[in-house]
Amino acid sequence: MSTSPKTSPVLPSTPGTVHGNNASSSAITGSPFSPRNLEDHLVQSAQDPTAAQDPTAAQDPTAAPPSVPLPLTSAQTSSAASAQTSSAAPAPAIGQGPTFAPASPGTNANGLGDAPPATAAPGNGATNRFAPEADVAGPEMNTEAIRQTLENIRAQIDSLFTGRSPPEQDHAAQLLALRTDITTLAVLAEGRLAERQAAENARNEAEWQLGLKQAELAALESRIESKDRLLNSQETTFRIAIAILEERARNAEARAADFEAQCGRRDEDVRNVRDEVSKLERENSSLFYSVREQKELVAAREKTIREHEATINRLKEQVTTITKDKLRAEDSLMKTEQELTGAKSKHEAEIYNLQKSACHGECQIKLLQAEMRHQEEVSQLMEDALKSQVQNHEQKLAVETQHKESLKSLLAQEATKNNELREDNNDLDKKMTQLDVEKARLTEEVEGLKRQLCEAESTIQTLKGEIQSLQGENLRLRLEITELRVKVKTLEEKLDAAQKQIDELKEELQAETQKREELVKDYEKRLGEQAQAHHRALEELRKAHDVELKKLQEQHQTRLNDWMQQIYEARQERDAARDRATQLANECNDLRVELSAKQMVRHAAPRPA
Repeated sequence: MSTSPKTSPVLPSTPGTVHGNNASSSAITGSPFSPRNLEDHLVQSAQDPTAAQDPTAAQDPTAAPPSVPLPLTSAQTSSAASAQTSSAAPAPAIGQGPTFAPASPGTNANGLGDAPPATAAPGNGATNRFAPEADVAGPEMNTEAIRQTLENIRAQIDSLFTGRSPPEQDHAAQLLALRTDITTLAVLAEGRLAERQAAENARNEAEWQLGLKQAELAALESRIESKDRLLNSQETTFRIAIAILEERARNAEARAADFEAQCGRRDEDVRNVRDEVSKLERENSSLFYSVREQKELVAAREKTIREHEATINRLKEQVTTITKDKLRAEDSLMKTEQELTGAKSKHEAEIYNLQKSACHGECQIKLLQAEMRHQEEVSQLMEDALKSQVQNHEQKLAVETQHKESLKSLLAQEATKNNELREDNNDLDKKMTQLDVEKARLTEEVEGLKRQLCEAESTIQTLKGEIQSLQGENLRLRLEITELRVKVKTLEEKLDAAQKQIDELKEELQAETQKREELVKDYEKRLGEQAQAHHRALEELRKAHDVELKKLQEQHQTRLNDWMQQIYEARQERDAARDRATQLANECNDLRVELSAKQMVRHAAPRPA
């Protein structure tokens, strides 16, 4: 097949075309002039002769209606429908290939509905396949159907040649020419079908290679899955080992915790013993303080007793001195009373004498007055003497009264002194009684203090005994404390050793975990490198597959363009033949009309007798 680069049509982008890395040779099925659509059109025209009738016959009101329709085959009707659709399309310009309108998503360019959907191969989205019925039917069945259709057309044309009148021979010649054209079209269609068979074979080869690539990809994926399973098993093993080590670490920590709890209990016991010892020491110190206080109290009481004894002695001395003073005062009082009584008696005697003398003087005065009345001259002389005597006596009486008054005052003073001395004696008696009472009380207090001192001494003795026992207990407790300290020291040494073991185990565990982490990191690194290598291999395979697919697409595109050019040329020839067949059909209809008219005239004409 010769192709012209100037007239090669450009395949437009249609909804059936698949772009990108997932495109395949089946992407051309959505094209309006692909072999697949041509097959569908021929098969549909062969199955439904009425679906491909000329739509312009019903739309053109100027066309002459056929009187008697010429029986046409399904191939003729399909060729007429194809000519009508191709004549409706605009003719391409000179030097340019035919242009095609893109098909709508619901219909193809020939109006027969969508092409079979492209199904993706499982496991890879890089290729699409035809429907199963297209692979089963194959191009041979279509070729046989077209050949059968052409044979039917020839048989109908031959039947038209036979039994024709001479005026119909010209139309028969035209039908013969039409038969020749249809035969040529059949040969061209067979050539197109052969090319389509070759394209199908190439597509099958590409799909076979794609299947091999997919098998290799599945093998790689299976290897990757096996490696993943191996890595998962190793990871599970590592996790089990880590869990075992963690369990050992937990057991060691539990043992350490138990040991620490035991040490804590021992420490608690030691603290309790220390508390008891401190409590006993506090009690001992309190007892020492109480004994010291008792001793101080005894010393204070002895001091008070000594002070009281000194006060008693001082009071006794004061009593003795007071009694001596009392005796002296009584002696002086007695002497004073005696002197007073003597002076009183003396004064009374003098007063009696003076009164007696005064009475004697008065009597003498009366006698003298009587004598004076008798003897006025003698009395006058005697009166002066008597007056002088009276004045003397009066002075003496005044002196005596003064002496009496002084004696009375002295007696009153002595009486007051005696009263004061009596009061002092009474006070001294009271003080003596109070001193006796105080002495008795002090003696009682002294006796009580002596009893308390005895009790304190006995208490001191008992406290000394208790102190000795407490000292023994303290010594025993100190020994126990030393033993407990030794035990605590040994326990601390054991605890330090256990802590060192725990630290060593922790260090070993950390080192082991670091090693495991390094192994896990190396494993993950190797796994990542393997995954990257697998990804790179997959990418390389995909790139190679995409390159091969692109090459196949380009080859299919060039072949498709060639087919489109050839189909376009064949369509132009078919349109020309369809026009000629239409003209012949119209002429045949005219001839049928004339023949029917002649037959009607013939039947209407009277037959000769």
